[in-house]
Amino acid sequence: MLTQVLPQHFPQHSFPYGAIFRGGIAPLTADRIVMQLTEEFLSIIGATSTAKELRLSYNQEQHIREQRGAEAQAAIDGIPGALLQLRYVNRKRRVRPEHTVIGSPGLGRPLLVGLKFLPSDRTRSKNDEAWVTTAWFLDGQKLRAQIQKNRLRPVAR
Repeated sequence: MLTQVLPQHFPQHSFPYGAIFRGGIAPLTADRIVMQLTEEFLSIIGATSTAKELRLSYNQEQHIREQRGAEAQAAIDGIPGALLQLRYVNRKRRVRPEHTVIGSPGLGRPLLVGLKFLPSDRTRSKNDEAWVTTAWFLDGQKLRAQIQKNRLRPVAR
């Protein structure tokens, strides 16, 4: 009965192996699905992957909370909005699975989001996976410095 209720009450979470156990659940340690990946999004950021979803792991969420203090929850909540309102993406310096994007979640400051794409041969699931590695708000000065150093390119709309 509990397993039938979970999708309605925790739609943003995916429950890994062993998360549902004898009458209990562990939603606080579940990975969060941030967005469904599309070919358009992947082409904008210059990534190649067959991953279907971008996820934020419980451990990375805790890392963001530890590193970002008072702004942590706003940064975590702003990730989906920032990914939908992309303003800049990193310029590829070499072939790497990591990507950096900067978006505007709502009317707030620009949010930098780190993404990592893992090929199937490097994952337990044997499927391509995409993960959020970090997120934090940038002030205007740091954003301008990144643009002047030619590390970011604007997203064409």
